[in-house]
Amino acid sequence: MQDIQQTVSGMLLAMLLLTMGCNGNKDRPPRTATFPKASQRMDPNDQTFGFSEGLGRVELGGKRGFIDKTGRLVIQPQFEKAWDFSCGRAMIEKDGKRGYIDPTGRPVIEPRFPDARSFSEGLAGVRKDALWGFIDPSGKFAILPKFEDMDRGFSEGLAAVGADGLYGFIDKTGKFVVKPRYDNATNMLRGRAAVRKGKYWAYINKEGKEVTPFIFASTVGFGKDPCVAYVNIPTASTWFMPNDPNDKTGTIALGVKTCFIDPNGKIVFNPPPGVDVGFFNEGLCMAIDRTSGQFLGCGYMDLSGKWVVKPQYEAASLMFSEGMGAVKLEGRWGYVNRSGTMVIKPSFELALPFQGGFARVAVKGSWGYIDPNGNLVWKPTR
Repeated sequence: MQDIQQTVSGMLLAMLLLTMGCNGNKDRPPRTATFPKASQRMDPNDQTFGFSEGLGRVELGGKRGFIDKTGRLVIQPQFEKAWDFSCGRAMIEKDGKRGYIDPTGRPVIEPRFPDARSFSEGLAGVRKDALWGFIDPSGKFAILPKFEDMDRGFSEGLAAVGADGLYGFIDKTGKFVVKPRYDNATNMLRGRAAVRKGKYWAYINKEGKEVTPFIFASTVGFGKDPCVAYVNIPTASTWFMPNDPNDKTGTIALGVKTCFIDPNGKIVFNPPPGVDVGFFNEGLCMAIDRTSGQFLGCGYMDLSGKWVVKPQYEAASLMFSEGMGAVKLEGRWGYVNRSGTMVIKPSFELALPFQGGFARVAVKGSWGYIDPNGNLVWKPTR
């Protein structure tokens, strides 16, 4: 279940920030994004980057707590780890065990699970001993532990789980709707789920019918605006990937071509030659201009291939969110709007996408929150 996340949470990244090295949109080797140093404070399992259900995570003295939208500390920092609120519950970790708190900070499900997921559609995946099951908001098992692995939980009424070494999809009664027959699988997004057989990925619908062939080297699930999926299609070209810059040894890797498909598998967008792209959100995707063969800058492009925000920045966030995109200029991060106007001046070491009306920003290696006007509602603290 982890290898597709190296494509995304490797890039999804992510959906985070990046400076993506590339050689234009010609056939090229697969890439992984790297996180700037400050972002190492974030847990790689995080799915969200700002406020959720009115509360935002903060850190003080190495412990996590929560603030409200005024910046008031409402749940004192006391947890080794904490995740965003979902379904009125936030997953927390104490002494290496995971449990859940309510919005007042009360532990409604005591930390007792060695591994767990955030609540989604009223249920949360938890591991008991070596098997995964699902609990309700009171902590009672709605689906007994019997699965070897799982993705992030329920989405659109189904959850991707592993059994007998293969992956399929269950409903909320725990019954397999799509029997285990895949080497890997991810959750449903917009009525489609990415599944893998052998080396290659395809998309299926909720009934388990394949809507694309198994031809993708990697992929990122469907977004909602527009409803397209990022896919990498293998090509005949090859690339030499050295083990070390000073070493002549390495491996030969197949090149890939990036494009976007609609839910029926039709290619709807081929990035222009010499342009490398991120993921679409709010009608825009981050794009890097290398049309001259060298890095010219980052900006945002629409589905027609038009530059909406000109490629004049050193880096940009993969996700344009709540009307703004984070961009890097002269070594500092700020935010531009859809017209390309700098609405929050570059003054941060790192800046994440807006969510729930706020965005995380880093100053001197620590995280704070800003509102859409750039005002700090929580000053960066260690």
